[in-house]
Amino acid sequence: MASSAKKYHHIQEIVAHSSKVNCVALGQNSGRVMATGGEDKKVNLWTTDKPNCIMTLSGHTSGVDCVQFNKTEELVAAGSASGCLKLWNLEQCKIVRTLNGHKSSIKSIEFHPCERFVLSGSTDSNIKLWDVERKGCIFTYRGHTNGINCVRFSPDGKWFCSGSDDSSAKIYDISSGKQIAQLATSAPVKAVEFHPNEFLLCLVSTDKTLTFWDIDVFKSIGSSQPSDTTTDYRCLKFHPAEKCVYAATNDYLKVHSWEPTEYLDSLKTGWGAISDMAFCQDRIVGVSMLGSNVSTYIVDQNTLRPFGASGRDTDRTEKGSSDKRRSFAKDEAFQRSNTPKEDKFEKEDFRTESQDSDKADIKNLNEYRAMFQPKKEERRPLTQGGVNPDDFLPKKVQSTELARSEIPITLNKGHNSMIGVLQARAKNLQIVRALWTTGNIRTSIETAVGMKDQSILVDILDVIIKKNSLWTLDLAVILLPHLLQLLQSKYENYAIVGLHSVKTILKCFGSVVKANVSAPPGAPGVDISREERHAKCKECYDLLCKVRHVIDSPQPPKHLIKSASKLKEVKFLFQQLD
Repeated sequence: MASSAKKYHHIQEIVAHSSKVNCVALGQNSGRVMATGGEDKKVNLWTTDKPNCIMTLSGHTSGVDCVQFNKTEELVAAGSASGCLKLWNLEQCKIVRTLNGHKSSIKSIEFHPCERFVLSGSTDSNIKLWDVERKGCIFTYRGHTNGINCVRFSPDGKWFCSGSDDSSAKIYDISSGKQIAQLATSAPVKAVEFHPNEFLLCLVSTDKTLTFWDIDVFKSIGSSQPSDTTTDYRCLKFHPAEKCVYAATNDYLKVHSWEPTEYLDSLKTGWGAISDMAFCQDRIVGVSMLGSNVSTYIVDQNTLRPFGASGRDTDRTEKGSSDKRRSFAKDEAFQRSNTPKEDKFEKEDFRTESQDSDKADIKNLNEYRAMFQPKKEERRPLTQGGVNPDDFLPKKVQSTELARSEIPITLNKGHNSMIGVLQARAKNLQIVRALWTTGNIRTSIETAVGMKDQSILVDILDVIIKKNSLWTLDLAVILLPHLLQLLQSKYENYAIVGLHSVKTILKCFGSVVKANVSAPPGAPGVDISREERHAKCKECYDLLCKVRHVIDSPQPPKHLIKSASKLKEVKFLFQQLD
């Protein structure tokens, strides 16, 4: 172990919040800005070398448990203890998105390389993929059985890895929404990190070990010896160029290599509860928190192996690397893309929270598969280029597979309108009932028909078809035109009730109608009551013939075909009119 003299510097210690600090995150692009979240429900922004707060972001209603910058450091996402995720535009200094869905505290946030999507992991054991532009959850991943400690996208944005207190790390394919690998560990996983170039993943667990995985074949290629420090590893960063990884505990910064897996160097720092690290030129910036205070440290890489001490270990670098695992340096098909990034959404794409009162929920992962799916003729590259959602968004949604927790949200969208419909229906039924109780059934039926609401008519018919004594020839004449509409309704229940009503009319009046139509009255004025009865029977007969035409047609309404036995019975009753 090398001496710690002049290898690291304590830059500053600031009072970051009025209450306990829960989280600190560094901007990974510059390493010069940091965001802090506290129990005071605020997110504060700072530079790493100055004690003055740049900006305070408010909006959460519970303590902030997780913060994260996007790659360009123009956005900040913060997750609260209540499970709410909020995004701020730093230039405009305002909330641009509020995303609800988690049931408990959010512990990890990660921006997709294209910056349109955000991943969040919670203590409710669920991981959610959010579309920032369309304000909704694309998919909920439910593979873990305990709280999520960390989530990380692969450099190409097509996979992500999650680490949990259930002593496992899982790799998911975003295009299919399915788990493609489970990396078992002997202890809860606290941090995971993809190598920026190679098909390599490193994870750290509470047993104080680092484990390296070849994600081309999903096999472990080695583990470090358990750390001799008093605390386990809390932060993990691959060096972007050299074959080494920096792992930090509360009191040490350690450097490890892989192939072979070996310990290279360490530095006793004593920086406390380390929360995040970032690279700034040839230095490593670290931030830690204690109570309401946040401290900033800088470590010079050149004083640690493989850069310093005995010099750059070129022999290990050249001979230790595997020839089998693909990397950008050895495989041209996986070289880093230099294409300018075109999928970064502009500021004008954002709308404020007040303008986004609708709680849209996308719910369909298949809508996004074309954006993440690699071409069939190509092998999956790990590049930094990201995807262009506008170019790859499919024009048709292929399926509607809803996550179980998202079904209530969908149902609630039409809740208010449905309540309004049911309240109006109940009011109309009360009016019909009031007329019915006076004993004037005909008036109540005519009122129900005049409301021009088939649901009201169906409710009334459901009652009177159970009691034949309520039916009269006048009632049949009033109802038959509307029964014809019910038989052709798109709702199966309406059609069946209409068919039952026609059957009741035929049973009660079929023979009477036939007899009166077949034997018309004599000279006018001789028997007025008989003439009136004949006129009603003739009108009823004409209406029944129209109904019969629908029932006997070569292609009767589809709901009537489903009730074949009832339809056959009604056709038999119609024969008495012949």
